[in-house]
Amino acid sequence: MKRLAIWTMLCATTAAHADEINSYQANSNNAYGQYFDHIASQTDLGSRDTQAAGWLYGFVGRSDLISTLGESYIAPSLQQCDVPEDAMYVAYPLKAVLDASANQRVLLFNESHTHKQARLFLYNNLARLWAAGYRHIGFEALGKMPVSSIADLDAGDASQGYYLNDPLFRGAVRKALALGFKVFPYEFRGPYPESDEPGVHLKVREHGQARNIATYIEEHAGDDKILIWAGYQHIAKNWNEEDPNWNWMAARLEHEFGIKGYSVDLTACQYESPPDGAPRLYQKNGQFLALGAPGTQWGVDAQFHLPSQAEIKPGYYRAALGQPVTVPPALRQLSGFMHVEAFREGQPQSGFSYDSIMLRRGEDLPLYLPGGDFVLVAYDKNGQLIGREPVSVGTKPN
Repeated sequence: MKRLAIWTMLCATTAAHADEINSYQANSNNAYGQYFDHIASQTDLGSRDTQAAGWLYGFVGRSDLISTLGESYIAPSLQQCDVPEDAMYVAYPLKAVLDASANQRVLLFNESHTHKQARLFLYNNLARLWAAGYRHIGFEALGKMPVSSIADLDAGDASQGYYLNDPLFRGAVRKALALGFKVFPYEFRGPYPESDEPGVHLKVREHGQARNIATYIEEHAGDDKILIWAGYQHIAKNWNEEDPNWNWMAARLEHEFGIKGYSVDLTACQYESPPDGAPRLYQKNGQFLALGAPGTQWGVDAQFHLPSQAEIKPGYYRAALGQPVTVPPALRQLSGFMHVEAFREGQPQSGFSYDSIMLRRGEDLPLYLPGGDFVLVAYDKNGQLIGREPVSVGTKPN
């Protein structure tokens, strides 16, 4: 697949030398094996390269390998927060938040772009959010090209957004579209000023995001309720009067455009559980409890503790996408290493697949697919096509 996404100020590439391959080259050319061989040869990746490698492990269905990058620059997949002994557990956490936010039309959630707990939460709860009256969902880092239908994703376009390369992210977008949500981008695409002033680029981006959301609401949303999906601190509502450059999107949405949102942190706290564990919400003195930076610095309204594990197993997140489907032996035997993408029968194989998995020698891990007919397409470590194999998948039992 050819999905070279050009980003400005969103994410950084690895340094490219003549004998190296960077994360964007790997992604656009399916040369994941070559890329991860290069990563393994490095003694010190640095923060940007580590982050990029973490994203790409997710893109090929191998979140279990993110921990091999170390914890110098990527937080562990399980961060257990110390809940005060006098805090009370809220029995129905999502209902409680939906009730508390009923008078505010904009509900904001955040995610880690590396670990997938929040994306799984979104995937599992989209139907409940639709039932609660939300009709639009804006995603950070979507591109200018519209994602208005599942056909748009099936055809695929690099300008639609980099995180769509992640199977669970695009699975959530497909599910949202199937439910009837209108999906919209709100990312600021520049220009950025030529300035060395601390925080000025953040100010321009956060203001641009808030302005784009406000414009969309005014022009397209009527009286509908809106979901905003963002990374980490973009949902912070606290306003910094002393250093206004460092105010984030949610704060600017309220202070600069008069749209007050309700922010829910999904990133700071996890608890040990299988992936089907329910989110946990705590309250103290009648107020929802937010721990860590989201509570002390960001000013969020609530915080869910999501299920996770210290050692993520292959398929921990992606199993929600459908039935496990093993690569047929006729295809698997063609190469010790392979990267496999699953496309709907008749879908352009330059588009966004329904799942992907990277297999190393001796591994036989499944893809996870909804019911229907698919074509599995396999590539070697340099991105060369190895072969194709059709498979039929039954409907996942309830």
